[in-house]
Amino acid sequence: TPEIERYLETLEKQTGVLKDDLRPAYANLAQTTRSLSKSQDILNTAIDVSAGSGVDLQTVISDLSRSYLGNNASLGKYNLGLSKAELKTTSFEKVQELLNKQFSGQRAAYLQTYAGRLELINVSYDKMQETIG
Repeated sequence: TPEIERYLETLEKQTGVLKDDLRPAYANLAQTTRSLSKSQDILNTAIDVSAGSGVDLQTVISDLSRSYLGNNASLGKYNLGLSKAELKTTSFEKVQELLNKQFSGQRAAYLQTYAGRLELINVSYDKMQETIG
């Protein structure tokens, strides 16, 4: 929908993550959560987790989608300070809270680095090429 495209466009500009990567991630989350606002919330978390952990965005999205459905097993790699037993019994809301606490602002911090600034330039260049055709 136009609203979702505007959201993804804004997110692309803010994060330097190409809309071509954001669109399938968002679609996956929307299919899992059946809620646009929850999908946006989780996508924002996933972008920071990806930047802070070095795990690619699609893998983070997959891990968070599974966690949303009750399977937290793949979240151990994010070092949340929970044992395997605790991970199994922790609610998604608590997991997301821990992820936000640990990784909040990581993408913004990355964008302040030389590599991050180059990524923003590349996104702008790709957008320009797309506009020109």
